[in-house]
Amino acid sequence: MTNKFNKEQMQTLVLGEIMDRPYKEFNGSKVHYVAEEYEALFVKNLQGNREVKNLAELEDAMNTPEVKTIFIGKNASITPQGIEHVLERASLIKQIFSAIDE
Repeated sequence: MTNKFNKEQMQTLVLGEIMDRPYKEFNGSKVHYVAEEYEALFVKNLQGNREVKNLAELEDAMNTPEVKTIFIGKNASITPQGIEHVLERASLIKQIFSAIDE
């Protein structure tokens, strides 16, 4: 018998896998690191997610209440130090998923 998972079940499994790993926390926001391409695809498609490509977009997403999660792709023009700087000044708390190496 073959087990079939629907999209929500797969998303839950993938997010659980990502969130079980070590993360960094800045001012209440958590930065989870995405290791695999399939993880990035799931995270990008989360409802309420915004993908950012630079620090200005990250800061805007951090200050937008409708944005629940933020994805930073591996080709974004953002450094880990830049992420830390923006998150330390942010007033809202978000879940950030980053494909950029720590």
